Amino acid sequence: AEAMACGCPVIASENTGARDLFTDGEEGLVVPVGDVDALAGRLVRLRDDPALLAGMGEKALRRAGPCGGGAGAPTSL
Repeated sequence: AEAMACGCPVIASENTGARDLFTDGEEGLVVPVGDVDALAGRLVRLRDDPALLAGMGEKALRRAGPCGGGAGAPTSL
């Protein structure tokens, strides 16, 4: 939630409770546990698509607001 409150999309594995925190493909990305290739692929996807990265970051920031983030959190890094 801390990254989301800073406007950063999250990449997390299945067994972390990530699906309770954010929607896969909206505020972040969920990868299967132990799937290094999937993790690398998601990182490359965000690196190569600045619009996707920015859009997910904005959604993450909005989603984190109810968790206590957002107010006073930086909007860019």
